[in-house]
Amino acid sequence: VTSIVYRDSLRTRVTGIEDVVAANSVAIFPNPANDKLYIATAGETKQAIFTLSDLPGKIVLQKNIIDALQQFDIAALAKGVYVAHLEMDGKSFTKQLVVE
Repeated sequence: VTSIVYRDSLRTRVTGIEDVVAANSVAIFPNPANDKLYIATAGETKQAIFTLSDLPGKIVLQKNIIDALQQFDIAALAKGVYVAHLEMDGKSFTKQLVVE
């Protein structure tokens, strides 16, 4: 499914250009990204850690996910291809991310 997940306090709307990962409804968007990156999760997460690494494996960003829609500032990252990895509630999701 190709989607972006937007949330507000009343409902969830799905539109757009991003993969919703498996039944857990995790979205990492936009891809390609410029200065902001968003992670949206459906429902509550007990524990989630987001890691962004360059292709050689150096971690360039690592944060705990505390909200259903989390924003990250990636403006300082060099243009290129990165690996986005999310550990959430005992499950693991990995996706390639392009920064322009």
